[in-house]
Amino acid sequence: MKIIGKILNIFLIITLLSVSFFSPFYKVKAKTIADMKKELAERQAVDDDALKEKNLTESERKEIKDKIARNEEKVVELLNENEKLNEEIAELNKSIEEKYKEIKRIINTNQLMNGESKYLEYIFGAQTFTDFIFRASVAEQLSKYNKELTDQMEKDIKLREEKQKEIAKMQDEISAIQQDLKNQYARLGETLSALVEEMTNELDDIKLLKNNIAELQNTYNCSDDEDIEECKERARRQAFIPPSTGAFKRPLSYGWVTAEYGYYSPFGYTQWHAAMDMSGPSGSYVYASAPGRVVATYIEDCGNHIVYIAHNVNGTRYTTGYWHMRTFYVSVGDLVSENTVIGIMGGGRWEDSCSTGEHLDFVFTLGAYKTDYFVNPRTVSVNPRYYLSFPEKYYDWTTR
Repeated sequence: MKIIGKILNIFLIITLLSVSFFSPFYKVKAKTIADMKKELAERQAVDDDALKEKNLTESERKEIKDKIARNEEKVVELLNENEKLNEEIAELNKSIEEKYKEIKRIINTNQLMNGESKYLEYIFGAQTFTDFIFRASVAEQLSKYNKELTDQMEKDIKLREEKQKEIAKMQDEISAIQQDLKNQYARLGETLSALVEEMTNELDDIKLLKNNIAELQNTYNCSDDEDIEECKERARRQAFIPPSTGAFKRPLSYGWVTAEYGYYSPFGYTQWHAAMDMSGPSGSYVYASAPGRVVATYIEDCGNHIVYIAHNVNGTRYTTGYWHMRTFYVSVGDLVSENTVIGIMGGGRWEDSCSTGEHLDFVFTLGAYKTDYFVNPRTVSVNPRYYLSFPEKYYDWTTR
């Protein structure tokens, strides 16, 4: 029972790993990539509208912010005006006080405000006719001056009250406008935050949808009109890597190591070499290093014919790469064994822009290319000597 339980657990783990790897990140609702692209276009249109609304809201917020700044400038101007008015009011108060003192002095000095009899006493107290005329004239002037002072003081008091009311009104108006603008700014800020959050969520969905489309196209090689589930099933079948229990073998049946993995100086300067170089007789067959599945083939100006094979050795996935071949005989998806001839060693200067002579670049990585990782295998390569047996540099081997 324990053995059966362990087998069931292992089966469950393998099933979960398979589902997690082959299930796209974005939940697919459409049947084909064309449907997904249509959904993507619709989502992008919605996002474009949201972006326009966001930009409009930001523009409105900027306009209101500018108004608030301009109002603050008006507040400063009003404060300056208020200060001037206060200075004017202080002058008015001073003028009123002086006028009051002057009127009081005239009243106290001449005693002319207690009734008409005082005027008469003052005027008829003259000893001569000339003095009489003079006193009458003085009384008239004093009375007139007193009235002018009183009228002017009343005007000053009224003007002071008007200016104080004007300042209070302006302060109330600007305060109300400023508060309204701040309220508008806050509301727009809340709207903007909601839009940004909505756009962020929408952009995340769009990104996931784009990644899903790219995954289906690049990893599963689905066409636009192909049913997604059928495409994924086909990809699952093609992704199968045959298991093996044997060790890796050298890719040439006869040859020698010409350059080690790591730093070396082929042209007088040191550079990094992400593969092991080996050579053999011109036209040597290149074999798969272990059973596996061809996951990529390239024809490049630098590297010429290139093949990558994914392996499953004792339950662990690896990838081997073969560069500078004159030709190859395999295609992506082909299952190969360690006895499969995958190509012919090349590397002649006339056929490869970055080779100085016939040889094979042997690349080795942990993990299956196009399954466990998608970067250039040379960027994640390891030293093949850790996994294969090679003689020392320039020493021949005669068997694989």
